Amino acid sequence: TYDDVTPYEELEIAVSKVSFSGDDIGKEVPVEISVTDGSGNIGSCETTVQILENNSPEVIGTVDTIYVDKNTTISNKLSADLFNETDGDQVLSYVLSIADTDTLPDWVNFEEDSLKITVSPTDSEIGEHKFSLKATDNLGKSATIELTIVVRIPTGISKIENSVSFDVYPNPSSGVIYIDCKDSGHSNVEVSIQNMHGQVIYRTEYDFLSEPLELDLSEYIDGLYFIGLKKGKARLVKKIFLRKN
Repeated sequence: TYDDVTPYEELEIAVSKVSFSGDDIGKEVPVEISVTDGSGNIGSCETTVQILENNSPEVIGTVDTIYVDKNTTISNKLSADLFNETDGDQVLSYVLSIADTDTLPDWVNFEEDSLKITVSPTDSEIGEHKFSLKATDNLGKSATIELTIVVRIPTGISKIENSVSFDVYPNPSSGVIYIDCKDSGHSNVEVSIQNMHGQVIYRTEYDFLSEPLELDLSEYIDGLYFIGLKKGKARLVKKIFLRKN
């Protein structure tokens, strides 16, 4: 009780313990609450506070690599089941950023409510880009999923003279690849290889190709590569994955 004169908002309320540590988890900690009114009267009571552990969200899903051609726009809606809120009573918030940073480039847009990613890369973004999707609960505990966006050079196929095509194998490759010209082969052709960043790592002209051409890519890093065969103004491009491990 108090003197009925002191307005409630002017009562002095003191709590004996307001912060807790990891050592308190799972315990019922005694806490004393005291109230002092304007006349100096003090009332108090004791109670216990049960300290529960706040667990981080649990990662229960994965995100497939997103492939997009340069100078195009695509949208990809992520699954709502990527994370599990293990405490069961908190709402998760989501942030997408470049891996190991807190920024997002202009060519990527993320809608938190729908978990939709929209990407509009240009020539400057050709290559592989690593991102982090972080889910955070109300008390600041978080979990992160990594996702990859690969911006590709379009692999549209042009019709080559005499309708001759080629195969690239094995795919994926651990290093050595074979470029096999079908039918009667190609004459006066240029073979080129570009990495994910659009850099030309191999370019050679051949007077004639009838047997499979063997090339060793084992000195290059794992990833996506584009094999081009050019004859005159026509060009055929195929992609191959290099996976040495």
